[in-house]
Amino acid sequence: AALALLLLTGCGDTSLGDSPDEAPTDEVNASENGQASGSDSRSIAGGREATRETLVVVAPLAVGPIRDQVLVSAKVEARTEVTVFPKLANLPVTSVLVDEGDSVQAGQVLMTLYDNELRLAEKTARTRMEETAKEVERAQHKLIEADHRIAKAERQAEKMRQDLLRYEGLVEDGLVNIQEVDDLRLSAATAEDDLQIERYAREDLALAADLTAIRAAQAGIDWERARSDLGHATVTSPLDGVVAMRDVDVGELSSTAAMAFRA
Repeated sequence: AALALLLLTGCGDTSLGDSPDEAPTDEVNASENGQASGSDSRSIAGGREATRETLVVVAPLAVGPIRDQVLVSAKVEARTEVTVFPKLANLPVTSVLVDEGDSVQAGQVLMTLYDNELRLAEKTARTRMEETAKEVERAQHKLIEADHRIAKAERQAEKMRQDLLRYEGLVEDGLVNIQEVDDLRLSAATAEDDLQIERYAREDLALAADLTAIRAAQAGIDWERARSDLGHATVTSPLDGVVAMRDVDVGELSSTAAMAFRA
C-alpha cells in the first residue's frame, strides 16, 4: 500500500494538476479571442472615421450686406490735389465760407473779397461800352446817309453832263445862245465838285466810323476785364473734394502768391 501511494505521487496526472505557470487552454483561447475582438473593434471604428462625410451647404448667389468688418490703419492720399490762390491782390477778405474737413463741390464759393470798387469799375466800363456801341451805330447810319448823298450827287452830275452835251449841240444849230451853254457848263462843274465833296466826306465818315469801332472794341475789352476782376472777387472751388487746408482768415489782405486753400 505504501508503494502504490509513492507511485501515484511521483508520476502525477498532469491533467489534474494546476500549474501556476500555465493557464488552462480554454482561458488562453478566450484571451486570444478577446484581443482579436478588440483589434477588430478598433479597426471598424477607424473605418467609420475615415469614411465620415463633410456637410456642405449650397445657397444661391445673392447681393447682401457684409457683416464682417476689418479695421486697419492706412495712409490715404488724394487722387487729385489742388491749391487755390486768389487772383486779385491787396483786397480785404470779407468772408470765409468753408473750413478744413468740409466737403465742397466744383463752383462752390470758398471765400469773398471786398468788391465795391470792382463793382463800380465794372458798371463804368459797361456804360462806356454801351455808349461806344451806340456811337458805332450812329457812325454806320452816317455812312448810309453819305452813300445816299453820293448817289444823289452822281445822278445830278450825270444829268448836268447830259444837259451840257445837248446844249452844246443846240448852240451849233443856233437854237440856244452861248451864254446859256456857259451857265450850264458852270452848273455841271459845280455838280462834279459837289460829288467829289460828298465822296471826301464819306471817306472822313468811314475813318471816323473805324475809329469809333476801335474805341468800342477797346471798351468791350475793358468791360470784360472789369467783369472778370469782379468775378475773381468770389473765390470758388475748382473741383469736387474735401478741404484739406485753409490758410486765410477774414480781414486779411489777399495775395496772389499766398495759398488760401488746398483740396
